[in-house]
Amino acid sequence: MHLANQSPPVDHFRPKAALDELSEREEDYGVEHATLPQARGRRAGQSFRAGYWWLAYAWDNYVLSCERCNTGRKRSFFPIRGGHRGPPVRGAAEVALLLDPYGAIDPEEHLRFDDLGGVEARVGSELGRATIRTCGLDRPSLTSRRQETLSQVRARLERLREALDAMEDDAHVRQARYACDDLLGLGAEDRQFAAAVRTMVRDEIDLSWAELVDLRELLRRTPAR
Repeated sequence: MHLANQSPPVDHFRPKAALDELSEREEDYGVEHATLPQARGRRAGQSFRAGYWWLAYAWDNYVLSCERCNTGRKRSFFPIRGGHRGPPVRGAAEVALLLDPYGAIDPEEHLRFDDLGGVEARVGSELGRATIRTCGLDRPSLTSRRQETLSQVRARLERLREALDAMEDDAHVRQARYACDDLLGLGAEDRQFAAAVRTMVRDEIDLSWAELVDLRELLRRTPAR
């Protein structure tokens, strides 16, 4: 869901009133419904009638949410390392496995995307695997929309590589500059699938987002030949 052109709902990162533990069985993850946000057949392994109630009004526990990710998938699920043995306890030590979009952990370190819009956890990433399962980041409708954007990214990356490999004249400088401009636009903070775009740039040409910005500025200052 594109949050840039509508008023998205706000919900709790850690659920306040109840807590569900996601089943380990893939058949319990649920199947996407064509017209409703809820996933059909999504079942919890176990449920508790209390959540992180003390965080109900904590500002840092509020996040903007996608309706299908939240209402249809995440709901009251909140995975932690080792699983929940009972309702959460205030002050208890736990390691959250759900990536916080406003947290200090960079999702690029835990998720990777392919040209077909698919997403998978990076090798050994518990957080990547748990976030995909909990929020349904691999559901068909999301994958197909992500593919449209990532196909544009692939084309710009090929143009950028071609120009940087040659750099024989001003035409190649312009080509590289335009490709950088397009990539930076596709991965801007207010664009849908920005994380997927930035992750693909890093994986394909080994440049961080900040380094791509620096490259664009360098190309702007490169004199014509």
